Amino acid sequence: VISYHYAPEIVPRAFRWTSIAEYWAKLGNEVVVVSSWRPGIPRYEILNSVHVYRVGGSISESLRSWLRKPDIYMNCEAQNLNNLNNPRLAFKRIFARYAKLIHDSSWKKIYWPDFACLWYFPAVYKTKRLCRRQRYDAMVTVALPFTAHLVGLRLKHNHPDLIWLADSGDPFCFQEELPVNNNRLFKRLNFIAEREVFSRADAITVTTKPTRDRYISLFPENAQRLKIIPHLLIESRETSSGHSIFSDRTKTRLVYIGTLQKNIRSPHSLLILFSTLLKTRLDNKIELHLFGNISDCKPIFEPYQMLLGKSLFIHGIVPREVALLAMNEADILVNIGNKTPYQLPSKVVEYIASGKPILNVVQRESDSSAEFFSQYYPWCLSVVINHENLEPEVIERIVRFLESPPKIEQHELEKYKNYFGIRSIAHQYMDLILRAYSLKHGNNEY
Repeated sequence: VISYHYAPEIVPRAFRWTSIAEYWAKLGNEVVVVSSWRPGIPRYEILNSVHVYRVGGSISESLRSWLRKPDIYMNCEAQNLNNLNNPRLAFKRIFARYAKLIHDSSWKKIYWPDFACLWYFPAVYKTKRLCRRQRYDAMVTVALPFTAHLVGLRLKHNHPDLIWLADSGDPFCFQEELPVNNNRLFKRLNFIAEREVFSRADAITVTTKPTRDRYISLFPENAQRLKIIPHLLIESRETSSGHSIFSDRTKTRLVYIGTLQKNIRSPHSLLILFSTLLKTRLDNKIELHLFGNISDCKPIFEPYQMLLGKSLFIHGIVPREVALLAMNEADILVNIGNKTPYQLPSKVVEYIASGKPILNVVQRESDSSAEFFSQYYPWCLSVVINHENLEPEVIERIVRFLESPPKIEQHELEKYKNYFGIRSIAHQYMDLILRAYSLKHGNNEY
């Protein structure tokens, strides 16, 4: 498995492929992972029966770790967007801001295919050495970053009998809302590279139907090998510590969990809606809590500073266990739809599995999350919120939903958990690998 992200990283692809790799290993398969190295973690370890090799430049990753923006929202007590009292953090923040400006105006404009391009060389070197040491039956490459697919392409060239499954969690060549490189320079090269990857891979997987349909329109010759495997429900390993996230039990708690990005997942509509709800009969009866990285959207929160620490609480980046605890203690879970129709946040399956009512705020009816949540009506309510117009009937509908949220039947919840659970998802991937292996070797029994 060639994946830039892997445990202990706190990102969706690391969660997904760590779970799948460990599940395959428990079934008796020998699973080897090549991922990127991070400061403070071993270059090699056996993690839950999976052999994990982490490679990459010590200097670049150490610098990336040091320059990673300190989250100014981590302190729930302060709840102040201008909390810059710590001189060390203030210096680091200013230095990081200027370093990012330099990076965005220079290196970011010329690297290809993405930020992980320098990882390509040590990853190719390590995978080649591993393949010289022993024979492997199959290879999985995980994108984004697309660099992982290029590593797989190089390895496939040297080992054509190696079954290759290319897993694309997000689109690459037609990603316009949040391009992974300089589209003005590399748009055609992006298209050529992804077509080459798809033509050489034995199986290609995506997570949504709109993504598959778009790829088929671009690369119709690969339609038969393009399959949809949905998001994975990551089983939580909860501990009964007795710790509680929220102190005030008298209010209805709305909880959002995830990264906010101004270009594709902006909190603007949600904040407008929430401030409007505070003017209804709900008034002091509701709170909005946000967990995750929101640094890209700091200016959007500035008009709402008077609500911070009173009805609006920004918790910042937290460990996964804390996020799960917040999800369990929430009265209503909140999702914000993406501007792009091709990307569906991986957390939506965890939202459903929690059994909590869900308020989904979108900017258009064709939103991918609205389509997903429509299968779980009435405990999921999707509302289109336009910046200029909040119709009274829409607000009243939301107020009634918050006052008397519906409950999901337990048998429906269990059926859902089975469909998106690790056994189902891991076996779907394995079936594709085994089918490809059978076709290549002329054996129909797999």
